[in-house]
Amino acid sequence: MRCYVLTGAPGAGKTTLAEAPEAYARVRIHDRPPLCTLALARHLGRPPGRVLVEEVQRVLRDGAYERPIFLVQPLGFVTPSAARRKGYAESLTFARVHEEIYRAHGHRLIPVPPAPVQVRVALVETHLRHLAGLLSERTEGVSDPVYLT
Repeated sequence: MRCYVLTGAPGAGKTTLAEAPEAYARVRIHDRPPLCTLALARHLGRPPGRVLVEEVQRVLRDGAYERPIFLVQPLGFVTPSAARRKGYAESLTFARVHEEIYRAHGHRLIPVPPAPVQVRVALVETHLRHLAGLLSERTEGVSDPVYLT
């Protein structure tokens, strides 16, 4: 199963995008992989723990995620919540750390710019269809659907 990541800074709209009803046929979204935790550790100025380092090494070694990553860009504001305590300025700084971490680990970032949810969903779906086409050309005859997980 091919796994793609949807990531971005707090308040960028990842959860809304991921939970868009019936947005992705036969698609699941994975939006908190170990590299996001590594980005958080770096953003907070804390060294990553042994378990995190080992998990990052494992997912990279095993190719757990495809190299294209969907980077959900900030909306221009952050709505505070119990779980989301970062303001907009800090969210932008954290977004840059996310980009650095994913690029440093060999991922290609596909930007998902601010837009209405339906527009963002359509953009992700278009990229997934394109990626599925590229993958099917390389693995002709192998029935392995592309999943965003």
